[in-house]
Amino acid sequence: MCGHRFHQAATETVKKHTSLWLFVSLLLGLAGSFWAWDRSFDTASVNEIEAEGASQADKRSSPPLHPSQDPVRAELITVIESQLAAFREKDFTKAYSHATSGIKARFRLEAFELMVTSQYPSIAHSKTAVFGIILDNGDEAVANVRIDGESSEPTGYRYLLKREKSAWKIQGVIRAITQGNTI
Repeated sequence: MCGHRFHQAATETVKKHTSLWLFVSLLLGLAGSFWAWDRSFDTASVNEIEAEGASQADKRSSPPLHPSQDPVRAELITVIESQLAAFREKDFTKAYSHATSGIKARFRLEAFELMVTSQYPSIAHSKTAVFGIILDNGDEAVANVRIDGESSEPTGYRYLLKREKSAWKIQGVIRAITQGNTI
């Protein structure tokens, strides 16, 4: 019952804060230790991740998420790094080009720029990005990224990506709770 109340409270928060983009329900179900693993996870952890992903897939009727294979992982990293580079160059048009059509329908370019600069300053002014575990199902992906911003401690984020017209696009970014140096 407590989980249900938490989910209700989180849903209300999302309605009030449009900067928490799409797929929040997915992330609520996958929260916790799932996100704390780094690239050096063991086989038991992979099985737990796959089981949790399968459980969530039943709820959202999408295939479960699995650890991304190297070619897909590289594609996803390239998209995220390209958007971060565009932010560093203050090229918000290019950064916006990496957003899904759903994000573009919700935020015009000016609103997107304001949201990123005011609510995600470490992303807007990133220095480095370190990638942790990345999961996908061929159409959707979640990438755990630790970003070192211009004037802050490294911050963990979950990037939500979706394949649109054979290209990966960023569907949302949510601040992640990290433990130590894991992402």
